[in-house]
Amino acid sequence: MQPETEGSRAEWRGECERDNEEVDDMTEIRLSERDGRYCIEAQGHAEGDPKACAAASALLYAIGGYLLNEKRGVELEAMRLESGDGMFRFRGGVRAEAAFHMAAIGFLQLERAVPEQVKVKNENCLPYFGGDGKNE
Repeated sequence: MQPETEGSRAEWRGECERDNEEVDDMTEIRLSERDGRYCIEAQGHAEGDPKACAAASALLYAIGGYLLNEKRGVELEAMRLESGDGMFRFRGGVRAEAAFHMAAIGFLQLERAVPEQVKVKNENCLPYFGGDGKNE
């Protein structure tokens, strides 16, 4: 199945939809998982720290590349990847879950390193441990 770029998202309303608010000078990441379905959404630029913005972009491109290339057990339902605006909605088994958790941990570590530049909304996800072993 090819991912849709916008398509029907009725069943994801409230979970994988950005607020229509402006995100100034920071990157906001929303993580959501429910019943084997996953959503990663990013909005904004960490303008005060180009390295933070580049790190967030690298994580987004990495998860996007994986989701586009992994054909066993991962179904990419929708994606959007533009400057300052990205979204991935996917589902699947252990491969999808592992990809989601890897990206989530990466974003949480980035938030811990530069909290004034990156904010993560971890919605109905399991607690994660950062690189220093502390629980989020």
